[in-house]
Amino acid sequence: MPVYTFHPCRPDGTSDTFLALDLRGDHEVEVMACDLLVQHPSCACIEVFQEDRRVGEFHRAGATVD
Repeated sequence: MPVYTFHPCRPDGTSDTFLALDLRGDHEVEVMACDLLVQHPSCACIEVFQEDRRVGEFHRAGATVD
């Protein structure tokens, strides 16, 4: 299974933590990103990568990232 890294980002765009997960594919990424937004109320968005490939960026409703 591919390894995806999830980076919770603060409103200023910085992130000092990440979570690496084995997922079956890109279709599971959005569900996990939404769960992480709930678990980390201080983050404005979650950036997701699979190795060097940027899979997506998922924003909290109403949040902006500089």
